[in-house]
Amino acid sequence: MKLLEEEYRLKFQNHANKLDRDYKRETERQEQLGETLSRITPTSSLIYLATNLTQTGKGTRITYFQTGDRYYEMLHTDVFSKIIDHITARVFTSEDTVKITQPPSVETITLGETLRQSAVDVMLLCFFAVVLTTVAFLKFFRSDI
Repeated sequence: MKLLEEEYRLKFQNHANKLDRDYKRETERQEQLGETLSRITPTSSLIYLATNLTQTGKGTRITYFQTGDRYYEMLHTDVFSKIIDHITARVFTSEDTVKITQPPSVETITLGETLRQSAVDVMLLCFFAVVLTTVAFLKFFRSDI
């Protein structure tokens, strides 16, 4: 009975992990596509640049979630994996007292890394400035003559 239980638990866990990976990959792909398409306007490029420089953007969110995932894995190893659900297997001993570890601190992104992430937005803003200024100058030059 125990072998059968373990086999199906592993199958369920593998399937759940596959679903989680597929969901995260698809969500990341959709976010990347939306971010790429939204950078068509200078306003959105400026917003992405400002949120990256103030460290309130996507990079900080990703770092925060990675820290949470690492903490969950620590808890799973230390606490959750040792929990037995079956009522007949529950016998409390002094070893069952669990000390929960503190969550790891969230890593802050350095200024160099932030500027590297924002390089695309800076280049797009420069491109928009040059193109829009050139178009405005040519329109003015044509109507001035």
